[in-house]
Amino acid sequence: MLDRTIVIGTTTHIPMTFVDASGYGLDHSTGSRVTKLRLTLTGATVPAYTLETTDSGEFTWTSQTEGVGTWLFESDDVFVAGTYKASCIYYDPSATPDDVLPLGEATYILRHPETGPL
Repeated sequence: MLDRTIVIGTTTHIPMTFVDASGYGLDHSTGSRVTKLRLTLTGATVPAYTLETTDSGEFTWTSQTEGVGTWLFESDDVFVAGTYKASCIYYDPSATPDDVLPLGEATYILRHPETGPL
């Protein structure tokens, strides 16, 4: 994962490839596998926002079998400006929490436009 700055009120597409420790794409097309992007405000312990690969308004697939797609931050999404730890986890919601696989972390800055509306 790469650090990102997202301007609130714009539509931002963040390309993502989910891979395992060996570099192979994680297949999301079978079972109930989900990857979740959690945004936790700096200093907090609970995520303020979550996006999931199962929600077409939050993620679009390029190749679900190869784990390639794009996170969507829509222009009408409501976010609070700040610096967030972004972390991705891969899991099967029907399995125990022990089956959660962390995929990576980055810093996301959500900010307002510098000169007002775009």
